[in-house]
Amino acid sequence: MLAMILMLYSMMVILLQILDYAYQLSKCIQILWMQPKEHIFWHLLGISLQFFKFLLSLMYNLKVGNWRYSLNYAI
Repeated sequence: MLAMILMLYSMMVILLQILDYAYQLSKCIQILWMQPKEHIFWHLLGISLQFFKFLLSLMYNLKVGNWRYSLNYAI
């Protein structure tokens, strides 16, 4: 029962991270659309850094989640 609750919690955290990244990406695209063309490089750099941060946090949550489940099954 506890393992299922932890798994659902981990899946909710991952889903919220995906939704947060999609929201931030849409805001960056809106800003990029309204900016002059000479500022595009900096916005694209910001979008790529946000994507890298998102991937790192997603991998961390999956690693911590898998460690929790393996510890749970070991007990």
